[in-house]
Amino acid sequence: MDRIDFQKSVEAGRLVYNRGDSSKMNYLFNCITAFVLMILPFAPNFGVNQYISSLSSPQIFVFAFVFDSWMIANLLLFNSLLVIEGVSLQSRRQDMRKALDEGSLEILDTNGDHLIRYIQYPYSYSSQKRLITCLYTENKVYLNISSLDRRDEPSLFGVFFNYMRCRQVARVFKQLQGERQEN
Repeated sequence: MDRIDFQKSVEAGRLVYNRGDSSKMNYLFNCITAFVLMILPFAPNFGVNQYISSLSSPQIFVFAFVFDSWMIANLLLFNSLLVIEGVSLQSRRQDMRKALDEGSLEILDTNGDHLIRYIQYPYSYSSQKRLITCLYTENKVYLNISSLDRRDEPSLFGVFFNYMRCRQVARVFKQLQGERQEN
C-alpha cells in the first residue's frame, strides 16, 4: 500500500499518495480503460456488418450515455475525501469506528493520531475488499472508501457506490456525535 501525504490530502480534498511507479501505472491503466469503455458504444456506423451497424441504435445510444455519465462520475469522485465535522479527537475516533463497524475491520496502517486505514473483508464471495481511510484534523474527519481489485489496488469501477457508502457512514457518525454532545 502506498503512503498517504497527509497535509497535501487535507489541502486538496482528495487522497494524495507518495506513489511508486506501479501505482502511477495502475492509475493510468484505470483512466485508459475508462476512456475506452466510454467511447466504445459510440463506434461509428461502418455499414459493413449488420452487428456493427446495430451499435448506432437509439437504445445503445441511451445505454452509452448513462454508462458514460456513470464513468465520468467515477473519475471525478476517485480518491475524493468526504469532510465530516466532529467534536473531539478521541470521540471522533471511537464514533467513526462504531459507524464503520458493519463487518470485520482490521487496522491496516496508522500514522499517530492523524491517519487510520482499515481493510474490510467481504461478507460473501461476490463482494470486494474495501480500503477505508480516515484522516483526522483538529475538528474534522476526512473519509474515503475504496473497493480493491485482485491486486489490492483501488478500483475505479465502484467509486460512485463507495461515495454513497461514505455518505451513509457520515450520517451514522453525525448521529453518534450528536448523541455525545447531548450527554
